[in-house]
Amino acid sequence: MPDKLQLKINFDALNYKSGDIIKIDCTEDGIPLDKFWRDRLQDAKRDNCVEVVSNESKKQEPKEQTEKSEKTNDDSGKIKKPSKKGKG
Repeated sequence: MPDKLQLKINFDALNYKSGDIIKIDCTEDGIPLDKFWRDRLQDAKRDNCVEVVSNESKKQEPKEQTEKSEKTNDDSGKIKKPSKKGKG
């Protein structure tokens, strides 16, 4: 079974209205199987006629920030306490 690609339509044509979101069959790489939609995605580079909303085959989880990157001051991984010098 092919993967699905969600497209937002930005034009009124055929049976679609501007703002419609549709699902079309695509390869694992996100390339539409139908030549019409492949051509529309090429056109979208110039005229923004369609937008890719999501590719259901490649769901990416948001990256989590590690505590190390937020709280360390060097590459040792140790948390440094702020110095008390300069406070008065």
